[in-house]
Amino acid sequence: MKVAVIGALGQLGSDISLLFKNNGDEVNKLDVDEIDIVNIDSISSALKEIKPHIIINTAAYHHVENCEKEPITAFCVNGLGARNLAEYCTEKDIYLMHISTDYVFDGEKRKPYIESDLARPLNTYGNTKLSGELFIQAIAKRYIVIRTSGLYGKHPAVQKGA
Repeated sequence: MKVAVIGALGQLGSDISLLFKNNGDEVNKLDVDEIDIVNIDSISSALKEIKPHIIINTAAYHHVENCEKEPITAFCVNGLGARNLAEYCTEKDIYLMHISTDYVFDGEKRKPYIESDLARPLNTYGNTKLSGELFIQAIAKRYIVIRTSGLYGKHPAVQKGA
């Protein structure tokens, strides 16, 4: 299977790339230098030769404090970037796996959250990630959205100084 991992140099993208590679899949690692998910032409250009069966989007503008300072940038990457990938995947009949966050919830529930719980983000990061989820649900035909909490893995979190 041909897999394109977007955000492949990050902590999660690195581990996901390794997982698929160890499974025998052809892994194409793309990061910000190879693809700009905010720009649909960049997406088409980066993926036209690869022709992946699945795109895994781990790219995100995820520094919570910076999202508050730069909400437009956060929305462009987390919302419009996800929308652009959903449009591309729908057009090319590619499966999209999108990584989101538990920040779409307010944390007030006293039990574990489930998929049908009402999302109530408390900050810009959560709002922009939720917008990406909603774009994908409205546009994509073949997709999964995975909401994560804390990440641990073989690769360090570069932006966290690890």
